[in-house]
Amino acid sequence: MKQYKETLSIQPRNAVVHNNLGVVLMRLGKVDEAVKHFRETIKPEPEYANAHFQLAKILKKKELDQEATFHYQKAISINPEFKDKK
Repeated sequence: MKQYKETLSIQPRNAVVHNNLGVVLMRLGKVDEAVKHFRETIKPEPEYANAHFQLAKILKKKELDQEATFHYQKAISINPEFKDKK
């Protein structure tokens, strides 16, 4: 996690690093921090399907269904394989 944060201090818009850090934080149960990083992933890379999908999963658990549905549908529109991973 330290390496991701160091990279972001140099490359703050690095979508891959934001996404990977979001996944790590999600696994650690730090969902609010994970959400922040998934949102930062899709700012420079709005077609980053995995970030939309991971964000949708978190938002669904937080009962933010409308926003979760938006991100889930966006992930599927980019990569239809996410349809079977719901």
